[in-house]
Amino acid sequence: MATGGITVESVLGKISRDHLECAVCSDNFKNPKVLDCLHTFCLKCLREMRTRQDPKNKKLICPICRKETNLEKIEVDDLPHNFTLDALVDELYVHQKLLGTEPSRVTCQSCEEEDQTAVSRCMDCDHFLCQDCQRAHGRLAALRSHTTYTLDQFRSGEIVYTSKLREHIPKCQKHLDQSLSIYCNTCEQMACTTCSVLNHGQHALVGIPEAYDNFKQQVADLVSKVKNKTKELQDAKDTANMLQKKLDTSFAETTRKISQKANDVVAKLIDEERKLTQETEKIYKERSETFNTSAVKNSNKADHSEQKLADVCSLMAETNCYEVLDLKQKILSNLKELTKKKPTIAPEYLSLFHFEEEEDSIGELVLKDPPSIVPQTRPLHSGAAVYNGEERVSQILKQLSLQTSVKQGRWVKKTEVSDQLVNACYVGVFANNKIVASDYDNNTIVTFFPLRKGKRQFQVALNYVRFHGLIVNRNDKLIALANTSVNVYGDDLCVKFTPGTKLNIKPVGIAVSKDNIIAVSYEGTGKISLHKLDGTFIKILTAKGVHRYLTFHNNNVIYTRTKPCSQSLVSIDCSTGKKVFTVDIDDNDNSNTDPTGVCCDNDGSIYVASHRHTGEIHHFGPMGEHMGLAIKGCGKARNILITPGDELVVAAGDTINVYHRVPDS
Repeated sequence: MATGGITVESVLGKISRDHLECAVCSDNFKNPKVLDCLHTFCLKCLREMRTRQDPKNKKLICPICRKETNLEKIEVDDLPHNFTLDALVDELYVHQKLLGTEPSRVTCQSCEEEDQTAVSRCMDCDHFLCQDCQRAHGRLAALRSHTTYTLDQFRSGEIVYTSKLREHIPKCQKHLDQSLSIYCNTCEQMACTTCSVLNHGQHALVGIPEAYDNFKQQVADLVSKVKNKTKELQDAKDTANMLQKKLDTSFAETTRKISQKANDVVAKLIDEERKLTQETEKIYKERSETFNTSAVKNSNKADHSEQKLADVCSLMAETNCYEVLDLKQKILSNLKELTKKKPTIAPEYLSLFHFEEEEDSIGELVLKDPPSIVPQTRPLHSGAAVYNGEERVSQILKQLSLQTSVKQGRWVKKTEVSDQLVNACYVGVFANNKIVASDYDNNTIVTFFPLRKGKRQFQVALNYVRFHGLIVNRNDKLIALANTSVNVYGDDLCVKFTPGTKLNIKPVGIAVSKDNIIAVSYEGTGKISLHKLDGTFIKILTAKGVHRYLTFHNNNVIYTRTKPCSQSLVSIDCSTGKKVFTVDIDDNDNSNTDPTGVCCDNDGSIYVASHRHTGEIHHFGPMGEHMGLAIKGCGKARNILITPGDELVVAAGDTINVYHRVPDS
């Protein structure tokens, strides 16, 4: 009954639970049927499932895997029978009877008398036999050949019961007296001999054993492929797990680096904040000292004047005429001395400075410039100049020296071109003073000589071309920003390159230096790219607020910027990328100063166009100091330039105005 502590009952119980119970009714299988997904259920359970599901739907859904079984041509009863499970259930039943704790309850299945105790089992009849039925098997000639074993032989394990269902050969549904003995490879179904002749005459037919062997080989081949695929999937899973570990490591390292970089940036910003705060406090204290000193000096002078005046008034009121006349010279001398006292004036510009944010640093201090005094001669972020004492005298001397080198005179309109112009935005000038201009709205280029009463020489229409910049270099090559490309025309050759492609940004302005370095500005990016004349990329400059108007002076690129940035004039050193100066050009009386075009004279003077009122051109010194208003009433000035003949050309939409300098009268 038991071996090594393992009973036959426990083994049979595990088989029953794990393999022979229907997942729907949780009982041993009864008439088990197989679905397309190879899951098996009792026929009764499948009928009930079919009733609960939509009868119109010709598909039966498996309750385990949800795969559908097509019932288009068959009914639930026609599903394949699982003879293996049926045989196992039968064997389980028999072994339970044989191994039960009450053997007397195993009754005869052959005779009609009830409660006859079984003593053996006929393997051919597949019945339990009582004593009388067993003797009948020995007497009757038809049953004499049957094999019988006693129940004790089964219980001892000497004989193992095998269900006859394992040997079941299914019958043909059309010819119930014939077994299915032939397999049709064409129809992929079994048939009896009669059906093979009637329905499969021209088909590929084989015997059941051969078909089974072929099928086993197919299964073996597919099993091998499935094993390979399973290994492939397992390898993919292992690879995914390995990559996940790498990802985890990369994530941890990246977050660590980000955190470290953030800490470094914060530390740098804190250091910059400390230095900038110290610089601000220093400037504040020095300027406060200037204002306090001025206030104290003026207060002392006022007190002294009031005291002297009180003394004179008292003397005049209390002294007789003889004494007053005797002191006449002294009284007049004191009063005249008081009239000569001059107040100590604290410059108003020292009361103003503000902070401006930067993209690549915490920002910088922007100081108000002193009137007619050269501002700081170093980048603003390195410290601000304080104009007092010897430094103030030195700056005044520098300013006086500068003013002697700046060309004197006033600008007067020389000629005007307005012949069918709609929106002249950009101008250039050749060495012979011929001016070339682009009309943005008409997509045309116009040329003329300013000395010839502004008449056009010729006009060229260029379809589908929008000019966003037009300049002429010192070698008389025309450089145009046409649509998104920079075109360099000269000597019947055209160099064309498209800046900003890698950055996916739109170019909006250009300038060229004496050394033929082309600067290109980009809309809304705060970037300027530098290129050689052949289009070779050099570097990127950070230029906060840059738009379409820029120019060169020596190695500095100078541009104007408008809102939302402060309206200002900015100069950047192309070699270092550092700011040379930032000048606030906001108009306190009119916040819509709106600076546009900018150009430089040979002596370094800077001219800035503005839309203020009816159009103005302002003059700035080489370091950004405001020298005054140069031209007023020039229209809505856009691009401006200085010609080789020292004339100022202003593109103002429907007109192009040319000014020349005349001596002050």
